Amino acid sequence: MWKTEEGSTGRLVQLCIAYFVLYVIYGVASKYFEPLMGKIEFAVYTTSAGTLVCLSVSLSLGWYRIQNS
Repeated sequence: MWKTEEGSTGRLVQLCIAYFVLYVIYGVASKYFEPLMGKIEFAVYTTSAGTLVCLSVSLSLGWYRIQNS
C-alpha cells in the first residue's frame, strides 16, 4: 500500500480498506463452509484462524518489542 504517517487519515483509510477486505473474505468463507460443517465447528475454526492471523502479524512486524512509556 502507500506510505502514510502514524495517526494520519491515510492510515485510517488503509485500516478501513483492510477491514472491509477481510470481512468480505469471512463472509464468502462462511457461506461456503458453514453448510459443510456445524455452526460450532465453524466458530472454532474461525476463532482459531483469527487468533493465528493476529499473532502472526504482531510477531512478524515485531510489535511485541514496543516499549511502553
